[in-house]
Formats: sequence, C-alpha cells, structure tokens
Amino acid sequence: MRAYTPYSSVKELPGVGATRQKQLEKLGIYTFKDLIYLFPRAYENRANVLLLSSISFEFPVSVLLTVGTDVRNSLIRKGLTVSKFRAFDESGTCEIVFFNSPYVKDVFSVGKTFRFYGKAVLQKGKLQFTNPKYEPYYEDVPLAPLVPVYPLTDGISSKFIDKITKFAIDEVLDQIVDPISDSVRVENGLCALSYALRNVHFPESEQALKKALRRLAFDEMLLFGLGISISSRYKTSSLGYKFSPCDLSPLLSLLPYELTGSQKNAINDV
Repeated sequence: MRAYTPYSSVKELPGVGATRQKQLEKLGIYTFKDLIYLFPRAYENRANVLLLSSISFEFPVSVLLTVGTDVRNSLIRKGLTVSKFRAFDESGTCEIVFFNSPYVKDVFSVGKTFRFYGKAVLQKGKLQFTNPKYEPYYEDVPLAPLVPVYPLTDGISSKFIDKITKFAIDEVLDQIVDPISDSVRVENGLCALSYALRNVHFPESEQALKKALRRLAFDEMLLFGLGISISSRYKTSSLGYKFSPCDLSPLLSLLPYELTGSQKNAINDV
C-alpha cells in the first residue's frame, strides 16, 4: 500500500495528471497539506429539502426527485447542446435542463433518485431547473447538510476538489501535528486541529462547522500575534545605522539656480 505524507505532491492524488497538477498549482496547491488548507469560501445549506409544490422562486432550493423520463440530447447550434428530462416527487413534476453536458445521459436513469440544488423558474408555465447541482440519493446513506463551495480555476470543478480533498484527509490528516497543547485548547474551549480540518471541509452539522471555524480563526490570530511579536523583538534588538548629512555642494554647483531649504532637506532625507 502506498504511503503518503502531508508533503506528498498533488500529482500523487488519484485523477491528477500533469494538466491538473498545473491547474491545482494555480490555486497554490502543491502538496496534500496545501489541499487540506484550501478552505471553502462559502457553504450551501442543502438540508432543507422541499416539495416541488412548496418551493420558492427567489432563492436556490433543495428538492429530492426521481428521474421520470430518459435524457434527450439536442444540438441547438454548433457548440451548444441541451439535455432535458423530467423528474418528479410526490407533489408534482418538473423539467431538468443541462447545457453542454451530454454526459448526463449516462448519469440520470429512469427510476433513480437525486437531490437537486438550484433556482427554479417557470418556463412557459412549466417548472424548470437549469444546470442544477445534484447528488445521487440512497435511503441508507445520509447526504451532507452543508456542501462546501471552493475557490476554483479553469478545468477544476468543485466535485473534483471535494473528491481529492476527502482522499487527502483520509490519508494524511492524522500526520498533521496540532501545534496547540491540550491544556491551551481546553482553556480556550477549542476543538482539536484534526476535528477542525475535517469539519471545515465535510461539516457534520452547523454546530460542528462553527467549532471548526472558531479553532481555525484562533490559529490564524495566534500566528498573526506571534509574527507581530517576533517582528517587534527584531526591531528593538537589531543594530541601526546612523547616516550623517551629506555634502550637497557638488550637486548644487551644477544647478543654475538656488534650491530652497525644503528642497535641500528633502535631498538629504533621500
């Protein structure tokens, strides 16, 4: 079995070749640890699953739908394809539309159930979701209530970041040393670093996410404070160099006019 460390290159992650390695490096990700420390920029709360009959059109919503028809792929014009199918729950049906995603024909089979997340619209009087996010639903496998949204770059999807981050956490999280002692953690009511890093990516609940963010914020402020302290100590302990006023006569003799006192002082300062 292959052994990884927090400093293993991202090229050792599953699905990462030379192209994706360069794409990840654009995000500042060179190692497994860099990936684990790429924190989400936001979270989507998909826990509140609604029926089609009670959804709002103002905000993105979560719905649990079963695929009712085969996916139909159509070429609208060169460079633009549209994929459509119908899905339903106990309260009604809607149309699901994807643009330039012909592969969804192999994803959505009649009878399969998915959690869709997106904004619904009425198109010619019919309920429609366009390019919604989706996850397969299985009765015995709970879906995450909070889904992270990562900073991305061309060629790197949120699903891919999610997949490789889970791999990195499973492989090397226990090797990342917590710099804060147990006594300091207890005194400040902080969770362990491993708990924080896992839950900032895959929060078990809103409460778990709050604990994780509080711990990571504490670490950031601690590092900032230590940096200021070290910088201050260096400034007070370092030797300085005293400069004597320079002789401006060589310069002044070349000028066809007399400088003001302020101009002479400015030159001296420089």
